Amino acid sequence: MGLVRAGITSGGKPGPSDDECGKVTGGGWIVGTPSGEKGTFGMSGGIRRGEFWGHLNFIDHGLGLKVSSTAVTGCHVDSTNGRLIDYAVTINGAAGTARLLVIDNGEPGRSAVFDLRWSTGYRAVGELGGARPGGGNIQLHKCPPGWE
Repeated sequence: MGLVRAGITSGGKPGPSDDECGKVTGGGWIVGTPSGEKGTFGMSGGIRRGEFWGHLNFIDHGLGLKVSSTAVTGCHVDSTNGRLIDYAVTINGAAGTARLLVIDNGEPGRSAVFDLRWSTGYRAVGELGGARPGGGNIQLHKCPPGWE
């Protein structure tokens, strides 16, 4: 196992610096859904006061599928600008899990990546402002006072 800092495991990659906690927020839309239609999302994740924190909401407008988080169950440093967040979720009301990879490649939303996988095998992936149509922003944040 890699470094562990404030409950964030790094998988052998460098962890957040002393003034970061891995907190990430984002919202927007992608078209890389199984239906080929727009998928919209709002998300957050990280560590707050030593505990996992965040939320996830996603809608595939072509299939009418909705996922909403009930808890954050893990948060991992995937790269210097990427986070892998695990959620307990409901998928159209049924219990499941989701794993979300988000990458902040610059502001505002320049080629940010949103890659969502559900326990059902569903996967939606897209870039916000990159080669594939999409929009919004993924933002890594420094920890505000009292978060660690």
